[in-house]
Amino acid sequence: MSETPTDARFLKTKQKIITGMITLLQHKSFDDVTVKDICDVSHVSRSAFYLHYEDKYDLVNQYQHELMKSGSLLITFQNQLAQDDLFATLLQLLTNEGQLLALLIGKNGAADIQTQIKQTMTEAAKSFVIDHFKIPYSSASEKQYLAVALSNAIFGLIQEWVDAGQKASPEMLNQVVKNLFLS
Repeated sequence: MSETPTDARFLKTKQKIITGMITLLQHKSFDDVTVKDICDVSHVSRSAFYLHYEDKYDLVNQYQHELMKSGSLLITFQNQLAQDDLFATLLQLLTNEGQLLALLIGKNGAADIQTQIKQTMTEAAKSFVIDHFKIPYSSASEKQYLAVALSNAIFGLIQEWVDAGQKASPEMLNQVVKNLFLS
């Protein structure tokens, strides 16, 4: 029987690889992690790794895509807009389901992946956060700069939170964001 994306063995191997990457990023930078390292820590063969991913970048891209597809990041973000605890919800999501993504945001992450995450956050801010929270702007150019400022500030806050071991409560950080942007 061939492995398919719904086969339990297939899913278990993918989870082992992701768990291995999480373990490695707790001690090494993304740039220093090799496919061999991932395979060794995950206890999977290189051929099993390459059955699932082209390289470590593909692993990260698929992981991000699966989080969004399952509704974890994007849908939760959009559905929580009406609530005051939007940022706290995002941090809870990173804690509960996005451990690899959180590590990629931190000091051991890769700059190109961090840039991609910031761009996604900027588009989200521009698409619905700025208008939803009625942050004033007078032109499309000003809205773009507001989106960049908002996303970079929030990214920096998340990055500091991850690098500090995620000790501060999501609710406290949510209050910081509200004080910065909504007061």
